[in-house]
Amino acid sequence: MMRDPAAAPGEAPAITVLMPVYNGAAFLGPAVASVLSQSCTDFELLAIDDGSSDGSGEIIAGYGDGRVRIHKNPENLGLIASLNTGIDLARGRYIARMDADDISAPIRLARQLEYLEQHPGVGVCSTWATFIDEQGSELAVLKTPVGRELRPLFWRPSPLVHAAAMVRTSILREHRYSPDFAHAEDYELWLRLYDVTSFHNLAEPLYAIRRHPGSVSSCKRETQLRNSHRALCRFLGGEAVSYEEFESLLHVDLAVNPLKRSFAYIRAARRTGFDAGYLLRDGWQYAREWLKHARSLR
Repeated sequence: MMRDPAAAPGEAPAITVLMPVYNGAAFLGPAVASVLSQSCTDFELLAIDDGSSDGSGEIIAGYGDGRVRIHKNPENLGLIASLNTGIDLARGRYIARMDADDISAPIRLARQLEYLEQHPGVGVCSTWATFIDEQGSELAVLKTPVGRELRPLFWRPSPLVHAAAMVRTSILREHRYSPDFAHAEDYELWLRLYDVTSFHNLAEPLYAIRRHPGSVSSCKRETQLRNSHRALCRFLGGEAVSYEEFESLLHVDLAVNPLKRSFAYIRAARRTGFDAGYLLRDGWQYAREWLKHARSLR
């Protein structure tokens, strides 16, 4: 059952919003405000200050809201260690991820809590997301697979928006983030949980991802891809897909010819199930890109 209004003092909330922070002062205010203005009030905001030197901790403390808790790491330990610390400290039965430069829609927590309470067999619920720029202007909408589309496309990084995910705390305490997959820790975790629980994406853009020069997608892309490839190979039980083929499946590189790429897709999807419609649509798009690129080299 959803409980609202907020939990009484000393009573465990339904949700722990887990927000790691490292020198996030530039966008921290709007991020925290978007959490504190949620329509569902049965939550705590747990901020893990990972050795910030820009006053991030002071900004959070300045809100003076009883729902806000701050844990300061003794030094900069990194995102994965901060996430695992947050899992240990969480009081809620659900953990909702939140990045310190992003925005949650006012109904985000309510929608996810309602779905997970009504579907006890689902362990992870995320949402669609909107990309925004540094000023908060919308750039594009990220639509992750929903319903029956999700399982056959689960192999493809990333099947869920990590920062928008809400996960049962009991699952995360048993299956923690691995320090061996930096910048792909979410994708590796989802693959590891594939046989453990069920997943769901809400077909609503309830989260905004801010694109700026310091974001992971901007400065750690190569490491993210390499570690994602490693995670997929482990999920498949060996290197069923080469790194070059993996890049082609994500439209990152056009070095692999379309026929070879089609066979790579079949191997990549061997555990999650084959989606012929996706193969045809995505394969045709890639073939057009590949042909255009090949002609440009002549």
